[in-house]
Amino acid sequence: MKIRILPDNLTNKIAAGEVVERPFSIVKELIENSIDAKSSNIVVEIEDGGKKSISVSDNGIGMNKNNALLSIERYATSKIRNEEDVFHISSLGFRGEAIPSIASVSKFEMVSRDELSESGVKIRIDGGKVKEVTEVGAPKGTKTVVKNLFFNVPARKKFLKSSNTEAGYIAEFITSLALFWNEIQFKLISNKKKVYSFQKNTPFERVLDVLKISNQKNLLPISGENRDIKISGFVSIPSLVRSNSKKMFIYVNGRVVKDKIVQKAVFSGYKAKLVKGQFPIAVIFITIPFDKVDVNVHPAKNEVRFENAGLIYQTIENAVSKSFNSLNEQKWGYSFYSPAPKIDKIAEDMKGWNVSNASYVSNPSNDYPNVTNDYPKEKRESFLFEVNDEVETIFEPEVIKDTQIKFKDLKILCQFIKTYILCEERKSQDLIMIDQHAADEIIVFEKLKNNFYENRIKAQTLLIPVTIELGFRETDFFAQIIEYLNRIGFEISFFGGRTFIIKAIPLIISEKSVENLINEIIEKNISIVSKSNLEDIIDKSLITIACHSAIRSGQKLSFEEMTKLLEDLDNCSMPSNCPHGRPTWIKVSKNFIEKSFFRQV
Repeated sequence: MKIRILPDNLTNKIAAGEVVERPFSIVKELIENSIDAKSSNIVVEIEDGGKKSISVSDNGIGMNKNNALLSIERYATSKIRNEEDVFHISSLGFRGEAIPSIASVSKFEMVSRDELSESGVKIRIDGGKVKEVTEVGAPKGTKTVVKNLFFNVPARKKFLKSSNTEAGYIAEFITSLALFWNEIQFKLISNKKKVYSFQKNTPFERVLDVLKISNQKNLLPISGENRDIKISGFVSIPSLVRSNSKKMFIYVNGRVVKDKIVQKAVFSGYKAKLVKGQFPIAVIFITIPFDKVDVNVHPAKNEVRFENAGLIYQTIENAVSKSFNSLNEQKWGYSFYSPAPKIDKIAEDMKGWNVSNASYVSNPSNDYPNVTNDYPKEKRESFLFEVNDEVETIFEPEVIKDTQIKFKDLKILCQFIKTYILCEERKSQDLIMIDQHAADEIIVFEKLKNNFYENRIKAQTLLIPVTIELGFRETDFFAQIIEYLNRIGFEISFFGGRTFIIKAIPLIISEKSVENLINEIIEKNISIVSKSNLEDIIDKSLITIACHSAIRSGQKLSFEEMTKLLEDLDNCSMPSNCPHGRPTWIKVSKNFIEKSFFRQV
């Protein structure tokens, strides 16, 4: 086997594979360099989603000729001086490190001038080969132009997505940066049309502007401090939610990152204010000593590793929870639901209680009674008794499904925690538990779908039309599905730019929920639009409308309302599951209940 040294142009192309994945990667590297250069104004211009051209201009400190020439050399950087700096990174990018990789797979041009130089320097590189180095007149700062990306690496170019999709990635990144760097003006121009222009503002006003939140009362500030960790930012009230986590933004020392620990801490701070499948809007700023966090976990530096993740979790959870303390539920128009008691809390409360020969035995090694940590989680969360210290009996519900059930024949017992309707099956005396939201959801969905195919969906004209402004990718997608939404009771028209006007909505939904509903419809469908699958788009839109219109968990029902719900459930073709696939009801047998109380051997 013969060993050889690869030429520089090939090693740069290989290195580019790690740094330059798509046009967004270039924009990210160049903007982060601009921020590190103390810029207060950054302008990004793209053509054809960045595939044809990318231009990033800033008014930062710039570079003189010598530094500009060094920046195109591999392993050159202004951010690291010694080994210690690698583990104490205070900057976003590494000016010089990514530039050779970018220049090796494009037609590259950079003009830069620092405040001490009378003229600027222009460097032009084609596919990694320096073609021109000249002095030019230029303002202080740096302008970088990248054209014909992957012109010399066609195998990489063919994997790029459509121009709109690539432009969408860039637009999303710029908005995420703008949320934190509120003292920097950001402008994005795509195909010579202005997409975004974020002016210098306060943190709160910048978040409202970027996320297009019209009512500032829908956003709550958070703050917290624990040892050398500081948390700040904003979270939405529980009634303003999304169906995925795309509107949860996390920043560590100004760097945009993805972190599941932080996301879980935010959810934990909401406690029982959110139901499964709901995601809040959150902008979380974390300030932490640079040596307490590792930003080199991922080549793109979008993941981090905390030295003390538990402390981060606790600080964020407390900060989010504290923001709701003074919130008046009537003022904000939603209900707080009390969480069901956790099984470990029940066990704690029952320590020392005796039930005949059965007793709970505490185990100091964990939160669960007499259960080791390697025991299956689903078993740990069940009731556990020890009988005579020898026989272990674990009780789990016997869930029985019976497709022959007649809901209108059930005897209604009560509404349990304003979420479930408890009924008795008259003949068997089994207990039937009905999820009121899931049940009403399938009822509404089937009615909507039947009315859609019969062209009988009723619409209501809004007295004051609703105006919504969407993100870059969402605008492109939404423009494609307007005709489908107008077939299910909406009247929506394109106003221009990224703005749409809604003049009518399906009669079944509330005007107050229009903006949330539209956002959720977009989130549910944006991944399937390229398939041009009309039926899927209509189904998902109808499911979303049904979910927004159905009886809510936590809503008190009268006996007449519960009776009507059961009657309507009988008229459904598929009454056992909601449109999302969750069960609408379960049966717990009389025999299981009696066994649980040791009434049967």
